[in-house]
Amino acid sequence: MKKFVRVVAVFCLVAGLLAGLRYLSFHLEQFKIQSIEVTLEGKGLQSEEILSRVHSFRGAPILAVHLKEVVGTLMQDPRVREARASRQFPGTLKVFAKTHEPRLILSAGRFYYVGADGSIFKEVSSKTDSMDYPVITGLKREAMEEDPTQAREILKAAVDLVGRFEDHAVAEELGLSEVHYDRASGYSLIPEKKNFRILVGFDGFDTKLNRLEAALRKMKSEDRSFASIDLNYEGKVILTM
Repeated sequence: MKKFVRVVAVFCLVAGLLAGLRYLSFHLEQFKIQSIEVTLEGKGLQSEEILSRVHSFRGAPILAVHLKEVVGTLMQDPRVREARASRQFPGTLKVFAKTHEPRLILSAGRFYYVGADGSIFKEVSSKTDSMDYPVITGLKREAMEEDPTQAREILKAAVDLVGRFEDHAVAEELGLSEVHYDRASGYSLIPEKKNFRILVGFDGFDTKLNRLEAALRKMKSEDRSFASIDLNYEGKVILTM
């Protein structure tokens, strides 16, 4: 019986201490959020913009702030792809935000940024946002709304194509203005510095770009002009005059 009483007494003491600490943490200034530290990964967003979103948490008791609420506040910005929040006692709130990186601009009635994962994350503002990205055309809003999963896969493949093109030797010579998608024939590239279209289909992009490089080298010596170059035939390059 005495042992039971001692256990109960210890339990009550610990509970009282925890309750007291909780009370102090809610009322002492030292345990209120005095500073907010921001870690930002990616472009298109400034630390000051993140701070402005979470400024309302400053001065709140650090234990009273729900971290999920902080994350939800950050995720309200369409430019934020991933967010985290943590407490550092006695009075610091730490937040992390990773932004979407625009890789393409989708033209579908209006202009939208497309991220590296093929997601559409923000309508482009002509006043504040950069238009210095290749534009993807050929996708209709109605078809995208009907099958958003397929639309995302199409955009993701387009992002992959652009990345492979930009890493290839031909990119510097040609530049890239537009990627066009056709459900029957696949993707085609519109160079920024040349006046022709490059048909690359649905796959095998690295092999086709290598074939393009060899063809351009040969045609440069022959001084030939053409309207399109089709790379979809294995071992061949088809020119349309």
